[in-house]
Amino acid sequence: MLTPSPRLQPSYYEAFRCVGSVCEDTCCRGWRVSVDKETFQKYQTCSHANLGPKLRTLVNINPASENDNAHAEIELDRGACPFHADGLCEIQATLGGEMLSKNCATYPRVMATVEGRLERSLDLSCPEAARLALTNSQPIEFAESSGDEDESRLGSIGILDTANSKYPDKPFRYVHEVRSLMISLLQNRGYPLSQRILVLGRLCDKLETEGTDDGCTNLRAIIRQPAPVVPRLSMPAPGRFETVVELILARIGSDSTSRRFLDCYQSFMAGLHWTKDSTMEELAARLDAAFAGPYAVFLAQHQHMLEHYLVSYVFRSLFPFGSQSLNRKLAEYRFAHSISRHYQLMVVDFVVIETLLAGLAAFHGARFGVPEALKLIQSATKTFEHSLSYPGKALDLLIEKGIDGCASMSMLIRD
Repeated sequence: MLTPSPRLQPSYYEAFRCVGSVCEDTCCRGWRVSVDKETFQKYQTCSHANLGPKLRTLVNINPASENDNAHAEIELDRGACPFHADGLCEIQATLGGEMLSKNCATYPRVMATVEGRLERSLDLSCPEAARLALTNSQPIEFAESSGDEDESRLGSIGILDTANSKYPDKPFRYVHEVRSLMISLLQNRGYPLSQRILVLGRLCDKLETEGTDDGCTNLRAIIRQPAPVVPRLSMPAPGRFETVVELILARIGSDSTSRRFLDCYQSFMAGLHWTKDSTMEELAARLDAAFAGPYAVFLAQHQHMLEHYLVSYVFRSLFPFGSQSLNRKLAEYRFAHSISRHYQLMVVDFVVIETLLAGLAAFHGARFGVPEALKLIQSATKTFEHSLSYPGKALDLLIEKGIDGCASMSMLIRD
């Protein structure tokens, strides 16, 4: 057993339980299933009459693996895990949870280490995790504990590299305080959510250029202004609509996309009466009408869902610094480690979700509610945040549009 670490986690974390066969979007379909080296070796010596041969045949070493947690992969059957039957895992049901791979055993739990503290959260790509994280109208609370469970099977752990040479004494001197400050800003309901996102961009700009002073005094001063005013760049409605749609299509056209998300996208198009003859001007006008009408009605009661989405995003993605693994992926697309890039990616995911929600509200009308919003946010999280190539492609597309940096993202953020 590893030495327990100090822990921080949202208050709903401990309430999570897999719902198994009644899950609307099982994690056993549509994804590659990685197997860690230790579990792979157990499979090679499994003596169970039926499962033993299957485990040795269907679990193969991954030659492209970069670490022991992805040492092998399960060979999928038409996009699904062959051990998934009647909504349940055959391995777990027959051999017990200790025979699951680390990734299967921990999902949707997300683990990260930040300056010696273990941060635990839930991935909103899981329908049950999304329900727990998004439906409570009260601000998300975070709890600290010393932790006494067995940490030997945590699976992949995100790491925040506080020794990054680009920022020798800047934001990394106050990692916990900076991130806590950003979460408190996003939860400040004295301002509209769009204003909070704009102020967050201003903070990210300051971190990028100046870092922090002792105790983040200057950052607090920005937040505590009676009415924080952030210059907003404008973009014509058709151009904004076209940009968001291109961001969506950049993902749909590159990787496999779940039927669940595609159903939402098709309803979005139907809600805007999108045909082959539709113009960007017409579609943008219909979307504006949806924002002012059915979506505004929904938002008046449920804006906390979008707030919770952003707070969860900041916490689990190690925003605004990013994990080592994400920064390596961005480097493959020639993007150096940058706080402003992480802000751009967060805003991209947010405006995509909000745009699709408005179109869905137009499609469903008075029937649009929490179940429909949960389905969209969960399936969008699974589609966009779990794509290895999408972050680089999204940033490339923004640059092509002349949207580069935190301030320019204001063009995509609605009032």
